[in-house]
Amino acid sequence: MIELFTLGGYGTVGRNMTLVKYKDEAVVLDIGLHLENLIRFSGENDDIRKTESPEELMKAGALPDLIRHKTLLDKVLAIIPSHAHLDHVGGVPYLYRFFRKAEIIGSPFTLAVLNELERGGRRKAASIQKIRLSVNGKHRVSRNIKVQFVSASHSVPDAVFVVVQTPDGNVVYANDFKIDFSPGLGSLPNLRKLSKFRKPKALVMDSLYAGKMGKTPSESVAKEMLSDVFLQVKNQKGAIFITTFSSHIARLKEIVEISRKCGRTPVFIGRSLFKYMTAAESIDLVDLSSKHRIVRFNDKIVSLLRKVEQNPEKYVVVCTGHQGEPNSVLSRIVYNRLYGFSSKDSVIFSSIVIPGEENIRNRERLELAIDKTRARVFRDIHVSGHASREDHRELLDTLLPEKVFPAHCELSSSKILKDFVEASYDSKVIIASEHERHAF
Repeated sequence: MIELFTLGGYGTVGRNMTLVKYKDEAVVLDIGLHLENLIRFSGENDDIRKTESPEELMKAGALPDLIRHKTLLDKVLAIIPSHAHLDHVGGVPYLYRFFRKAEIIGSPFTLAVLNELERGGRRKAASIQKIRLSVNGKHRVSRNIKVQFVSASHSVPDAVFVVVQTPDGNVVYANDFKIDFSPGLGSLPNLRKLSKFRKPKALVMDSLYAGKMGKTPSESVAKEMLSDVFLQVKNQKGAIFITTFSSHIARLKEIVEISRKCGRTPVFIGRSLFKYMTAAESIDLVDLSSKHRIVRFNDKIVSLLRKVEQNPEKYVVVCTGHQGEPNSVLSRIVYNRLYGFSSKDSVIFSSIVIPGEENIRNRERLELAIDKTRARVFRDIHVSGHASREDHRELLDTLLPEKVFPAHCELSSSKILKDFVEASYDSKVIIASEHERHAF
């Protein structure tokens, strides 16, 4: 018998954590942060400086609540983050101490980011063995449990589908993904390999956009959108400020390439940008910092912006703040008037707003403040890393699972997925809440 415990990310966006147990052994898939709750609690989304207490963060809803599951934790032999986004890996440095026997298994970029998070002040998981697998690698956790990675495409490098293999069947963890065969960076989704694990007992599936018809566009489309905006503002003679997800290395690479073609020098500002770029370079994924300036300290930002003001048409300023976070670089530049914006300048949001009232409110406030400076604003210059209806269909056709657990989504999206799947497949959809046990 396989048991699946929904510890986080079910009925909500973020705080992802699933425990799969076979007999007296278990593995944990993801330990993530709830970013909206974290920002509300600490005002930060890349560093937590007001507290080092996991208990406080659990109470604030920023981390999965493990207190009620203490009897399970000693059975965990491995912690397996599926990719390097904070809502999937960000909780590992805080909660690893709850697991006495666990090793950490991850893809190269995921483990590189975890190392950077530890260096940034979070509690270190140095005492836990870390096993680095290729994006299509495999590892035997115990006599009864094996783990197989299968390369997936998402908005971060080295994302994987995780297959947990037991004598009683398999569980496939697809949280997060889209089907993109032109990802701009990294491996292609390996659906052929995934098909070898057809008819798993359960599929945990990213269902954030279950209600979105069609297929999520490729990252190559985002590159064309960015190119179009750069050409549109080419003759403005102003600076370009652009903000995107710090973990989106493919997007950062595209920004550098487009900036160079337009004769502009890209500069990077922000701690989280520094961390993710350093992680990518540590595994030779890209080389962004050797030829471009990265500023992560407050005392350096003002002097850099003064330099940009002198020759604005020569620069592209890449900074944090795509969600309008109050303490992000872009918010501080705008609210504290660290740069004198004019009608010649452009601000590009190469992102969407992550669902959540706090995020929507913060972004609206920031865009309104930018609009008052008369700078041009370009929003949604972005394609998502999350699956839409046709991506879900392709994964379901590949696997034909017995049960499907919608994850990383609100209840409304789970219900939409349930209607679609049960009308089209023989699979049963389980709409789970956090802290449930399911056996099959």
